[in-house]
Amino acid sequence: MLGLEKKAEAVPGNMGIMMDGTEGDILVKKVVFREVKPFQEETGERKTTKITKDGLTVNLDENFPRVANYELNGKTMNGAELRHNYVTINTVNMKATAEITNQTEDSITYHVTPDPEKTGVTFDVVFQVKEDQILEMLFQNIEEPNGEPVNSI
Repeated sequence: MLGLEKKAEAVPGNMGIMMDGTEGDILVKKVVFREVKPFQEETGERKTTKITKDGLTVNLDENFPRVANYELNGKTMNGAELRHNYVTINTVNMKATAEITNQTEDSITYHVTPDPEKTGVTFDVVFQVKEDQILEMLFQNIEEPNGEPVNSI
């Protein structure tokens, strides 16, 4: 093994590597474990809004860019069951707020503001239901204050 089995702690969730076939090499350069539990999960009734196209309906949370569930052909598939309002920017987890700034029948845009005491970065998250039951998620309008480049979200 990679030697990670002795260092990884038993926590809820899954991690794995799956390869098709018997030949191939895997080079692991970095493994990062992040604990989300310190962030308070949203409580109370879940309020959702929907976008739809070509038979696919996507129900999203009203207060954060997160899919609650998908509906297609009379069947429902769950999305995010845990409601933690946080983002990870440059490998740092931080609380965040979001508001819907634009919505059409098949798309929705959220403006996301991470904890202003930790960063000045803001960005938009756009979900759009495309043809052939495809849900597209884009990060747009990433505002990077001077001296604070965004390498990953």
